[in-house]
Amino acid sequence: MQRSNVPTATPEEYYRRNVYLPLLADFENQLRDRFDAHKKVMVGLNMLLPKFCASPSLSDIDDAVQFYLDDIPSDNVIEAEFTLWVNKCCQIEKKNCPACALQALEMCNCDFFPNIHSLLSILATLLMSTAIPERTFFTLRRLKSYLQNHMNNDRLTGLALLSIHRELQLTPEQFLREFRKLPRRKNFLV
Repeated sequence: MQRSNVPTATPEEYYRRNVYLPLLADFENQLRDRFDAHKKVMVGLNMLLPKFCASPSLSDIDDAVQFYLDDIPSDNVIEAEFTLWVNKCCQIEKKNCPACALQALEMCNCDFFPNIHSLLSILATLLMSTAIPERTFFTLRRLKSYLQNHMNNDRLTGLALLSIHRELQLTPEQFLREFRKLPRRKNFLV
């Protein structure tokens, strides 16, 4: 690839103009090309959340419906179902209005709103960042190095889950209560 050399006074300025800025522009274009196609789909799925569906039209979620057409049960009633969903969401007080997909999924009856329920399920399962899997893999790698040879898979999994979800506050009494429920595994031979 041929590039024109821009005359500069210092080597630092030369590399900034001829290497850094073109690389940065190319990186930005690649990110834009990669994520712009899915932006409309995600915006459409977010319009299903009661906090954001104050007065949307069907065209707001059309990209999401078309993208997940194979995953929704009956696409021929999506317009009527969406209108009923918006009416239901408008009746909820602003302070009680769910802002996340899991809360919206709990209030969505899958018998009355099968398509909306499917789309909210998809929204709830999509990861918004890679922090959760990265934290999980890092913790497993750290645990496996020492403990892999010293305990079975069930204990290793339990320890990994405790390490990943550090926000859970477990007391020794809770552990003892759980251990008391289990039978002893020792077999005494007489």
